[in-house]
Amino acid sequence: MKLFFVALLGLQLFAGDLLSRVRDIVGEQSYNANQKIIHALFARSGKYYKKGGIDYAKVCRVLERTALLPKRFPSPTRQRITFVTDERALLSMKMVDIALKRAGIFNATLDGIERGEFFKEHFSLLSSNALQPSRLIEAFESMGVKVVDLAHDGGWKFYLDMDLAKLPAKRVGLPKRFAPLQAPLWLDVCGLRGVRIRAMSKWWYPDIYIYDVSLNPLDVATRPRTQNLTLSLPKGSCYIKIADKFTIQNIKRGFMIEGF
Repeated sequence: MKLFFVALLGLQLFAGDLLSRVRDIVGEQSYNANQKIIHALFARSGKYYKKGGIDYAKVCRVLERTALLPKRFPSPTRQRITFVTDERALLSMKMVDIALKRAGIFNATLDGIERGEFFKEHFSLLSSNALQPSRLIEAFESMGVKVVDLAHDGGWKFYLDMDLAKLPAKRVGLPKRFAPLQAPLWLDVCGLRGVRIRAMSKWWYPDIYIYDVSLNPLDVATRPRTQNLTLSLPKGSCYIKIADKFTIQNIKRGFMIEGF
């Protein structure tokens, strides 16, 4: 884990406590106005820690359930969301995109990115529905991404630890059919030397992208029209995206795929 995230964990475990993190989430004004309620809700603070850190999903569910975090606004309101990760930009962008969709957020606009020692994505969301942070946190956790800090000060800011992140791609092993398809197929090929692919249609135009565990591109494999393909993978391959060079219609019937 990067020193940045180690420092954040140290902050939440030693320099601050659960209530100070709750204050960062609901804001100073709301915290002061509802201090007695908040203290009662989180009196048994041990319930809100897991694996040495604050369980932000559980904390946010309590705050949402008790209306300490709003569910709706009187009118469409612009909400700002920032995701802070380490330098693995491609993996971070993919995980954030999947998490937003799993949380039911389809209209967030990417306002910009910052590259440096850490990678930041800035989004805005115009909606009458308030962002429910617990849903986003649960979406990240389902992919092995840990939220190590969370704050709401003029906008939401999620600090993400990607060390155990795992793209929700289908695992390849024994021969298996993947069908039907409405989009390119993502596969988990970590540890494999290659794959054998047979299209269920009469032919397709292979357009295959090969990535390492951090989604850095390793190779692109294109072939003339074919039905069967045996593909050797470069060392360090972990994910592949299988597409057709021209149209999704050529692969909508899917594939029979075997790893070796």
